[in-house]
Amino acid sequence: MALTIYANGKIESSSGGLQVPTNGVWVTGGITIIDTWRLTSDMGVPDGYVTSNWARATDTMTKQLGSAVTESSGLFTLPETGVWRINLQLEIYSGQESRWVEGQIHGSTDGSSFSRIANGLVGIFDTSGNVHQSLTASTYYNVTNTSNNKIKVYLSDAGSATNESNSIANVSFIEFAKVGM
Repeated sequence: MALTIYANGKIESSSGGLQVPTNGVWVTGGITIIDTWRLTSDMGVPDGYVTSNWARATDTMTKQLGSAVTESSGLFTLPETGVWRINLQLEIYSGQESRWVEGQIHGSTDGSSFSRIANGLVGIFDTSGNVHQSLTASTYYNVTNTSNNKIKVYLSDAGSATNESNSIANVSFIEFAKVGM
């Protein structure tokens, strides 16, 4: 790797991985925003979008960092452009067999048309009581326009599963983290 030092003080690497702006402030990557939303009421898997019972995790032991993600009727708006890591985890239970329970993260680039960008899947094959499974789905999502890039959670199943909720712990939740600059 070669370093180039310009007359204005800018330093740049040949690999492009290191740049110092002319004001001399070192810029590093990392997580700049963290926001977590929980489902607060148990509900049957809706075979559709989850449009209610979302609440921001605000307890003293859950870290929020930077600007807040907003939610309205299950539609999440990310406050800044850039790359976001989105993690969905759902605790599912049923006393009946369900060949599959699916949780999906859907994204939009126009604010109205949504498509699947991440998928998690579990099956419940024991009917001896309420059997629990955890499903996860995660992705990196590039937000280029905060007015149009939106997120929704979609759930479906082949039985009668219920998602478990909790308002003071991450049981069924979605977590947003802005990574990099």
